[in-house]
Amino acid sequence: MDIFSLGCVFYYILSCGEHPFSTTKDKQTTLTNILSGKYNLNKISSNPEAIELIERMIAYDYILRPTTKEVLGHIMFWDHEKKLRLIMDLSDHLEFIQAHHPTVRKLEEVSKRFKLLETSNNDWSSVLDKVLLHELNKY
Repeated sequence: MDIFSLGCVFYYILSCGEHPFSTTKDKQTTLTNILSGKYNLNKISSNPEAIELIERMIAYDYILRPTTKEVLGHIMFWDHEKKLRLIMDLSDHLEFIQAHHPTVRKLEEVSKRFKLLETSNNDWSSVLDKVLLHELNKY
């Protein structure tokens, strides 16, 4: 399975026809950007799960790319119930750890990397999927 090409196809579909390595039809520019690892996923900026997966899939170094099994198991393909279970389990876990714990640091790093809370006044509810948020409010 060619994970790199599949990552490009995923982006093409999610961005309604864009290429992650070029905004023009110039093949030389596209090839140059691929070889230099210069990509742009701005068209799907509202989908951090897809960005994370596609970034890994189009990594220049094939060793860093996920396997087919890892792609299929990625959170991007999870249903709302499975995501909810993860959040609930994580919430239970976080209740018992300190703010400087590596898990908390990693969560903060990810939220900063994808600028999840940048425009939301640190309000997680504004960045969570509405169906997922509705399910969370049941608990």
